[in-house]
Amino acid sequence: MKKNHYLLLLIIILVSGFIIRMLGINFGLPYEHYWDETEHISTALNMMKSGDFNPHFFRHPTLFIYLELISSIFCYLFAVSKGILHSLNDIITIPLDTGYFWNISYPIFHSWGRTVVAIIGTATVFLVYLIGKIIKDEKTGLLAALFLSFAPAHVLYSRIITVDAPMAFFTWLTVLIALLAYKKKSWPTLAVSGFIAGLSAATKYNGFLVICVPLFTIFLLSEKGNIWIRRIIIIFLLALLGFLIGCPFSILDLPKFLNDVGFIMHRYAEEGHVGATGIPGFPQLIHYLKFFYNRTGYCTFPTLLAVVGFLFGIFNIKRMRFLIILIFPLVYMVLMCSLKINFTRNMICIIPLLALLSGNAVSSIIDWVNNFSDGRKNRMAIILIWIAIPLLIIAAIFSPIKTSIKTAWKLHNMEETRVTASKWLADNIPDGSNVLFMEQLQFFKPDIFGKQYNVTIDKKLDRPIRWYLDESIDYIVTAAKFNEVPLNENSQPGQVNHFKSKFVDFPLIKNIPGNHMQKYLIINPGIKILKVSLPVNDNSHNFSLKALKTTAKKIFFIDQQGLTFEVNGTAVSYPVHIQAGKYRIIIKARGSKAGAIGPELKVVLREASFENSPPLIDKTVSISDHIDYYKVGPAILPEGDYRIELSFINDLWIKGKEDRNLYLEELFLERICPKKIKIN
Repeated sequence: MKKNHYLLLLIIILVSGFIIRMLGINFGLPYEHYWDETEHISTALNMMKSGDFNPHFFRHPTLFIYLELISSIFCYLFAVSKGILHSLNDIITIPLDTGYFWNISYPIFHSWGRTVVAIIGTATVFLVYLIGKIIKDEKTGLLAALFLSFAPAHVLYSRIITVDAPMAFFTWLTVLIALLAYKKKSWPTLAVSGFIAGLSAATKYNGFLVICVPLFTIFLLSEKGNIWIRRIIIIFLLALLGFLIGCPFSILDLPKFLNDVGFIMHRYAEEGHVGATGIPGFPQLIHYLKFFYNRTGYCTFPTLLAVVGFLFGIFNIKRMRFLIILIFPLVYMVLMCSLKINFTRNMICIIPLLALLSGNAVSSIIDWVNNFSDGRKNRMAIILIWIAIPLLIIAAIFSPIKTSIKTAWKLHNMEETRVTASKWLADNIPDGSNVLFMEQLQFFKPDIFGKQYNVTIDKKLDRPIRWYLDESIDYIVTAAKFNEVPLNENSQPGQVNHFKSKFVDFPLIKNIPGNHMQKYLIINPGIKILKVSLPVNDNSHNFSLKALKTTAKKIFFIDQQGLTFEVNGTAVSYPVHIQAGKYRIIIKARGSKAGAIGPELKVVLREASFENSPPLIDKTVSISDHIDYYKVGPAILPEGDYRIELSFINDLWIKGKEDRNLYLEELFLERICPKKIKIN
């Protein structure tokens, strides 16, 4: 294959890898779905706003935060030029300006920050190509780049603002430079490798282990005398320099640095993490191998090819170079398997090795086929072999490509449930309505403020139902599930259940199912929108629906749902004796539409003393297709006996298509009490 053909294939692979990483880059926004993203981007924005380059946060080192700071500065200048922002004061950061831990004031900063990670992830694909080219040939490099370009886990973490993909870049940049040093027998080049190892540690602490690569290369290049000892010292000093350049406040704010690093070390080694803790040793190794084997990690067939590639590499004539690429992953796996915490994202830096091994496997098979076919006259056998090779490559890369594209497309098209809720409210509730949002859902404030409704944000879990009525709340936007996790750090399970029980009688008008990690209220939560319309007080009379007399044979009772009107007809209540006062009728009902029109209910209140007494209340109500409460009246009534007549008056049946019916669930006659005067 000609050189320009290799170059064209490389460009296609890199462009494809970048596109797949950019597709879905804005998933979740304007809501945050990964805690690490908030920690990094908010710290960078705090630096930009305050001018204080001390992150005051060292649970991750700071090189990546400084890269995000550079991105944020350019993003800010762009946003100002487009009128999106006017000053730094427009940006809300954490923890300076808000109590929301997962708050985003301007999603554009996250989009730019994620793009930086996508570029770094794509650059890692290029590094793998160069490494494959050095350890064997250009064909191996291209195949390795192809495997990494679509490796599902690497693609996913190349669109998230976390340190995992950047650490993978710096570790394999260290390996690449060490390989070049070994190839050229160049000590200055190897010294650069030591410096880059320090940058890797300044990106993520466990990246310091990559220093074993230049140290191992010193051993391979060792000469007589003690010069190698001095070179080891120099490598450590250059690595320290790289770390301090990337994390300067580790010295300038030493107590905070030591406290945070100590916290991380204790957590990984002793404490563990909820949902990500395993048994150190062989069980952890099995856990990580399953991740690689899984379709969301590296996929089954490519992982098996990586094993084959490892075996081919052992017998490669360039096996010293092969050992250089193996030394870091081996040391790294030993450390990670000895710890309790087992986040699979810690394995992102190993996936480039698997891509190299898979590429080596396919490349070696191609070489074997070439050697086998040389000088042979059976053209049919040769043709079949060369059909098998492309099929092998397609079979190997099919699952990663399918998984990565499917995930990217899903993220690209996924609308956050709170965005859906905000749009529904804007389109469906009346102007001037009072809407209460549960604070724990952390709605993006620009999505809900300045709309046609009034906003109340409330975090109390123990308010009585009467409070919502007294405050004239019309709608409540709350979580579909309350008892998955505490709603905040102070709430207890009993308190959560008590909060849930208060809403069981409020009619549900919109249910938005959670579609990802629903157990967390700040990640695509399931959302319920409720109508506050239960104005029934202690002076109300609740009629038994089963005691109503009906005039149509097809009116029947459903124990679970109440009274169903299938055809036009009237239901008459039994007489009820009331004291003199001001009264209204309250009906809980819903309907089914036909011809785009819902059922109409005629409501009449009469004296029960004689048959055709004049109506004291007479009103026709249009019933919607969701459960709601309807108020009819009021009327001032003297003491006496009264009855209520309910008539379904606009039945329609379109054969085989639609049927307009009316479903009555509750019927009240409520005495309206004078409002209490609030004394502050």
